[in-house]
Amino acid sequence: MEFHHPSQTVLITGRYDDQDNVEVCNWHMPASANPRIYAVSLPKDSLTKELIEKSKVFVVNFMPYRYFDEVRNCSLAGGKFEDKFKENNFRKGDCASIDCCYVREACAFLECEVRNVVDSGDHMIFLGEVIKSKSLSDEKRLIQKGDGSFTTTIR
Repeated sequence: MEFHHPSQTVLITGRYDDQDNVEVCNWHMPASANPRIYAVSLPKDSLTKELIEKSKVFVVNFMPYRYFDEVRNCSLAGGKFEDKFKENNFRKGDCASIDCCYVREACAFLECEVRNVVDSGDHMIFLGEVIKSKSLSDEKRLIQKGDGSFTTTIR
């Protein structure tokens, strides 16, 4: 499915009880304007998926290009065995509207409450209503080219 590249790379954060996790996601999109719905697709065997299923909330973190090494590291590590926040020096911020964390190094983030879940085969698609959005900077965002490398926008 290389035809959909390049695509913006985001980090999805989830929390349940005292456990937080962060996961790389390239399959995501706005799904509705009114209400504001954002869709993310996560593998069925991921810890973040499990946390979202239990908590019914998630955060979409739009990452600046300068964090491409850390984001790539997040895609290689398993959250069930490693603290990806600590390993990549990402700082957690507590969301204002939902019980979840966001990545403080993100240039923007969306706080979402799950409204629907779709089984799409080896992934689950979470449709979340955007409860709050926040822009932290206007840095160039991280774009995956499809061959494992990253780029950014021209401007």
